[in-house]
Amino acid sequence: MEARYIHTGDPCHPVRSQLIASHSAMQDRFNSTVAKGAMTGLVTGVLTIIIHGGDRDDVWKHALIGGLTGAALGYAAAKGEQVKTKDEWRRAVNADVKDDTREVTEIGSMLRNLNQCRQSQVAAVKQNYDDGSVTAEQTKAALQTVRASVQDDNALIETIMGEVTERKGVYVATISQIENRAEADILSTASASTSETAADSKVVTDVQELDRTSRQVRDEYAMTSADLFRQIEEMEELRLV
Repeated sequence: MEARYIHTGDPCHPVRSQLIASHSAMQDRFNSTVAKGAMTGLVTGVLTIIIHGGDRDDVWKHALIGGLTGAALGYAAAKGEQVKTKDEWRRAVNADVKDDTREVTEIGSMLRNLNQCRQSQVAAVKQNYDDGSVTAEQTKAALQTVRASVQDDNALIETIMGEVTERKGVYVATISQIENRAEADILSTASASTSETAADSKVVTDVQELDRTSRQVRDEYAMTSADLFRQIEEMEELRLV
């Protein structure tokens, strides 16, 4: 990712570097958990006894149930290995959900900084053209450079937020097994039922918050990116014809 997206000639590369470092830390932690779970030999599902409140001594004596595959299975297995009860398992997953929400919020702040950097680039191109220090052809080339950089930004953000979405899917699948609820219900924006325990309500609310935060960050960046492209197009059409 660094080889693809970090270019020291890009004035905004320090912000990109921050984004990649934050993303890598999240993904490495998650991948480490998945790999650890895969090594336990739990390859067909989550232990049914823990879902129904059994203790760790009983867990390993029971067959596994289906419902989780791939990364979700490895993740759930790793978390299940660390705990003795259903409540502990829930809290272990929820801690990761909250960590991701916090880090996605930080990514949102980094994206605002990246947008400000790109805005400054566009403003500088406009200023150089207006004061006559560059030709129209040079300005066109500069705008194309900024456009290409924004397109690269978009590709980077899609990669980062796509992997956030994948991790969120793993959390939702795991929680649905713990709570014995449909995945669609876990992501429902409706308030948690009063019949749920406080722990049930908390874990569902937190995964909903991760979903909401990641959508908000993605949508906000999409709007600012579209505005940058609009500004570039307006300069090309109105000033450089």
